[in-house]
Amino acid sequence: MQPSEEIKSRIDIVDLIREYINLQPAGVNFRAKCPFHRENSPSFVVSPEKQIYHCFGCGKGGDIFSFLMDLEGINFVEALRILAPKAGVTLRQQDPKKTSERNRVMDVMDISRRFYHKTLLDSPYAKNARDYLLKRGLKDETIEEWQIGFSPDSWDMLVNLLKTKGFKENEISLAGMIARSEKSNRFYDRFRGRIMFPIMDVNSNTVAFSARVSPEKEETEKMGKYINSPQTLVYDKSKILFGLDKSKMAIKSEDLAIIVEGQMDVVSAHQAGFKNVVASSGTALSQEQIILIKRFTNNLAFAFDQDSAGIAAADRGMAIASQMEMNIKVIEVPDGKDPDECIKNNPDAWKLAVEKASLMMEYYFKKYLSELDANNIEDKNKAVQLIIPKIYRLGNKIEQDHWIKKLGERMDIEENRLKDVLRKIKNPEISIKKEVDSPNITPQKARTREEKMSEVL
Repeated sequence: MQPSEEIKSRIDIVDLIREYINLQPAGVNFRAKCPFHRENSPSFVVSPEKQIYHCFGCGKGGDIFSFLMDLEGINFVEALRILAPKAGVTLRQQDPKKTSERNRVMDVMDISRRFYHKTLLDSPYAKNARDYLLKRGLKDETIEEWQIGFSPDSWDMLVNLLKTKGFKENEISLAGMIARSEKSNRFYDRFRGRIMFPIMDVNSNTVAFSARVSPEKEETEKMGKYINSPQTLVYDKSKILFGLDKSKMAIKSEDLAIIVEGQMDVVSAHQAGFKNVVASSGTALSQEQIILIKRFTNNLAFAFDQDSAGIAAADRGMAIASQMEMNIKVIEVPDGKDPDECIKNNPDAWKLAVEKASLMMEYYFKKYLSELDANNIEDKNKAVQLIIPKIYRLGNKIEQDHWIKKLGERMDIEENRLKDVLRKIKNPEISIKKEVDSPNITPQKARTREEKMSEVL
């Protein structure tokens, strides 16, 4: 039996689809509102007898593979890789010479994640790391769910383990798990004596690590509190959001994605029941990350730290999201704390802060205009200089007109004069066009039918 047929024989389509949407019995079948288009009455039907689904509204239908491919926007090979573990099917490892570099890198990352996690749970050398995580309020089941691990303080333990699994040094290096010494020209483990947070792609494949220094070495560590995996064949930080694999269905159901800065913010939020939270890992949101989020919602709420770096990252992220016509709000965390601390101390305060999140422009009006006097000409000019660039970057002209009117009323300035300023603006404080038209974003060439079939094969 082919792996795909074996997987289909072991996974019931009703059980799989129930992981994503709420199915209701309808005779011998099941019915729900279609996850692929908006509808008021359910027209999405699942047949347990035939092991297929069909939507009488939009026409989509198929088996477990097509459902996952349509919902997640992935190809057949990726769907096969996701469903195989659910079915208890082992995909046969091909000859290394015929296996793609990308799949070999994925295998290296998977083995590394399991090794680090087992080390954290079982090794006496990881006791301080375990104690630190528990002190931070993480439960055992949370550590298990997020597969948090610990890298031994050794120069070659991981590389030697991977060699015994049949991997060559150049393959391990491609995965970013080892580095070469300039003095001896030998490879050594990149991560040593650190708490390891696996970074997953949207399909729960391990693609990178964020490594926090072990607490007892924090004062003497020279490489920094956190070090991350380098860019590899499977990891580009501008295309990954930490926690999206675990958040995507909550984001879809709540129609809101909350963006925070750090991994611990996300882990704490999920542990407390706030499942629609993801992290940008301390950087501004990129165009690719926003495209990922748009699969599940058009609504964003930023909850970044209120230090200068956090404010700058949030501002830049909001600039890109505005240009892509996302609906943006800002969550002001009580008492200036970060989300992790707020959620641990008072989950209700965090919930209230989310509910009271301000529209992005309301946030800017409050931030910049609260101490300006509409009767003072200098303050009028300052208001225009601060707010007009924010309005300029809104992708929707109706929104621009709305906030121009609000600014005019607030600062007693004629709308037409503000619109003149808006039309003349050339270089807002953040260059949206430069970000969106970045040379790193290469337009994808349309693939031929043969190329698509080759990829599936």
